[in-house]
Amino acid sequence: MSSEDKAEEPGIFDHLDDYTRVFAYVGRFFGQWATMEAEINRAIGKALKLDLLQQTILTAEVDLSRRIQILRTAIKLSPMTDEDRKNIGERLTDLLNNKVRIRNIIAHNLFHITEDRKGIRFFYTKVKGTLTLDPVVYSFEFLETLADYLHDTTSLLESVDEKIIPPISAEFIRALSQIGTPPTGGLLGTYLPSPSLSLQEADKEKEN
Repeated sequence: MSSEDKAEEPGIFDHLDDYTRVFAYVGRFFGQWATMEAEINRAIGKALKLDLLQQTILTAEVDLSRRIQILRTAIKLSPMTDEDRKNIGERLTDLLNNKVRIRNIIAHNLFHITEDRKGIRFFYTKVKGTLTLDPVVYSFEFLETLADYLHDTTSLLESVDEKIIPPISAEFIRALSQIGTPPTGGLLGTYLPSPSLSLQEADKEKEN
């Protein structure tokens, strides 16, 4: 490949040989992904007022899609600005609808550098009534952008960390009162307010 072609490549790992470069991009992606997942877990722990052990056990047994749904619900109940709620809500929705699929393709398929040496081909296989080989190509430039996206998502979660705490809602207390069943023990029972809490107290908590 000519020096001009080499100069056009935007990758930060250009100095590496092809074999090492492919693994460097895949490794960087999973490093950023793991960091982002850890921040999602921490945010869930804050939202549900779990200690570290409870948080670790709960998040270990729940897949990422459901964890994202839990966090989205917590954000809707959290006393943060509309802009913060919108920004993080849209980011989590994009993770759920788009980025999880990309992560699964990278995680579960064989891969090799492309012929033009500017990306990675993942040998994605579909099995739905018939076997279909549908290779997916991600350029190095795209993978760099994706890693930055995950880093920014982690930073966004960190920036609203203290705000991801649902307040006691009068509507929530009213719903519990209508059910007529006291909170159960365990993780939720350690902090859910009693249905017998008066609506006046709940409204006062909400105002605070």
